[in-house]
Amino acid sequence: MIRAHHLPGLLLWLLLGLALLPAARAASVSNLYGAVVPVADRSQAETDRGVTQALGVVLVKLTGKRAILTEPAGRQLLGRAGSFVTVVGHEAGGTEAGGYRLRVDFDARAVAGALRERGAVLWGAQRPQTYAWVVVEDADGRRFVPEATYPELRDAVNDQAAARGVPLARGSVDGGLAASLSTFPPAELLTAIVGDTTPPPDTPTPVAAPVQPPRLAGHLTTTDGLAWRGSWRIVIDGVATDWENSGDSAAAVAAAGVDQAADALGRHFANPAVFGGGVAGLELAVQGIASANDYGRVFSLLRGLDTVTALAVKRVSGSEVLFQLSARGGLPAVAQSLRLTTVLVPVAERPGAYTLAAR
Repeated sequence: MIRAHHLPGLLLWLLLGLALLPAARAASVSNLYGAVVPVADRSQAETDRGVTQALGVVLVKLTGKRAILTEPAGRQLLGRAGSFVTVVGHEAGGTEAGGYRLRVDFDARAVAGALRERGAVLWGAQRPQTYAWVVVEDADGRRFVPEATYPELRDAVNDQAAARGVPLARGSVDGGLAASLSTFPPAELLTAIVGDTTPPPDTPTPVAAPVQPPRLAGHLTTTDGLAWRGSWRIVIDGVATDWENSGDSAAAVAAAGVDQAADALGRHFANPAVFGGGVAGLELAVQGIASANDYGRVFSLLRGLDTVTALAVKRVSGSEVLFQLSARGGLPAVAQSLRLTTVLVPVAERPGAYTLAAR
């Protein structure tokens, strides 16, 4: 069951720990167009199967949703996965008994173009780092997961996050919260970790404000060590979403929890309502450009946005530069993308105007 709660501003946390940061730090996710998948042997048939599986991994990373695999756009690309391959090969160390690992890289322009032609919205390479807590409750009690004690759980979370293109940022456990962990009823534990404060009615969402760091918390429980249940909450831009899952191991429940969290992140940061429009022209005014270095800093930032397809300078007036852009989704998509950076600060009540922040 999934429940949504509206929260005020949020902060940023990550795997097996807890941290508090003032704003989201975007990370540029690499290898979006490549994947490594297990294969049983080195036969051509198994390689072909692995190529299709690898493209599936890539499509999910690019769109931020597992549903792409069953949608017409995804099925059509998977049906001709081999036509997108640029590099394919087996990693060293495989055996007939243990199987092999196939590394596949795909043509970025061809895959992205084919997805967009079919109406799919892509999640850009600039993505907010996500912080999370994992709490385990078993016969030994309730505690935050130390990596040395649960390496398989650490690996499950890290591997699944990497497979989904979700950057994780390491934090530390707050001593007071760790000490009082056992005092919270199960229904209140996730609230204690990530909060659950409802803003006043009709509180407007600050669309142009910097993205606050997503934070994720999971509570994994077992009574016999054989069957596990997970309760999860992720907070993204002031909205908390809860869900539950189950499995036969803590690692399986943790990996599935990260998968669900990645879907939630994809829905928000690859929102078709914002990024689904066609290419549109727009103007962006940036104040406070006082040197060639300032200009280069802003130009490089705008040129690097995934949604921007063309960029030029229209006018310079003192310390303000008016840029002319073409971008998928137009100004709303560019404004949403700029929320992932603190380099440009929006000017109040002046859409499309920003001030260059001091270093």
